[in-house]
Amino acid sequence: MGSLAAGSAAAMGTGAFTSVSANRDITVDVAGDANAFLQFTKAEEDGGVTPNAEEYVNIEGDNTVSLDFTNTNESAGEGETGGSGVNDDATTIFDNLLDVTNNGTQEVNIGVDLSTEPEPLGIYAEDVQGTQDDNGGGFAVRNYPEDPNWDHTLGVGETLENIGVYVTDPGAIDGETTYTVTIIAERVNGNRD
Repeated sequence: MGSLAAGSAAAMGTGAFTSVSANRDITVDVAGDANAFLQFTKAEEDGGVTPNAEEYVNIEGDNTVSLDFTNTNESAGEGETGGSGVNDDATTIFDNLLDVTNNGTQEVNIGVDLSTEPEPLGIYAEDVQGTQDDNGGGFAVRNYPEDPNWDHTLGVGETLENIGVYVTDPGAIDGETTYTVTIIAERVNGNRD
């Protein structure tokens, strides 16, 4: 009986530790938006880039995507005129700007963090039913990160097509203004690893 108790104590005590500090290598590769796990590209339709994506979507030198609605005079062809901003006292909609693809290995919830979406404009996705608080945009996450409520899920390899922008209150924009909007993609059922 004594040897059983000693054997149990030895078995229970093996491998126990309070802390470990160890240096290990981690390899991380940073990819531009066009090659990342969550891929942002110019919207495509009928085998080519949409006119709005061609006009307003910029892909920077580091392959990150930005949108610019300030001046189309530079891209107007000969004999054509371009605009230099959105109409005052009007709602302006820019359809078919971006496509977002899940290049990861797991299904993800995706949406614009409404706390980062500026008052005068909004982001929406075509063919996704929205709610009253995102003006029907259907591309939002509310109450993130405390109790997220997602509008859309992307399976592995799926693409959310034709994401656009609407400007509802141009009077609230003071000249040329830059906004940063946060788009969140999180594994379905959260990060529990």
